[in-house]
Amino acid sequence: MALPTGLEKRATRRFELRCPVTIKIRGQGKKREVTEGQLWEIGTGGAQISLPHALEEGTPLTVDVHFSHPNASITTIRFEGVVARASREPRYEIVVQFRHSGRFLRDQMGDIFGIEYLEEDELGQPPSIE
Repeated sequence: MALPTGLEKRATRRFELRCPVTIKIRGQGKKREVTEGQLWEIGTGGAQISLPHALEEGTPLTVDVHFSHPNASITTIRFEGVVARASREPRYEIVVQFRHSGRFLRDQMGDIFGIEYLEEDELGQPPSIE
């Protein structure tokens, strides 16, 4: 099932972007299912992703989008969401509706901004720059 992109009425615009993603689904107790997929489109409100197996509509999940840079580093942005639509045919496409904005994983933010983080002292204070 191909999910239409131009025919839907969305509050926000989506952009075609091919990136690997990691999907995490919380199971019973501390069990968690983790699977890899491919991002096809993303916007501020959601994303279209293909997976190696089907998911059910309404499934809450975490999506880690892994953006690569020309210098070979990877920056990951994490989104919490829910499966809004899902195909039952191979290439198993899902449309994820984000619950809130994505957030950078702290240890990788420097990759995007080209900065290095300085270590905090034992009291959690940033170092003084003199």
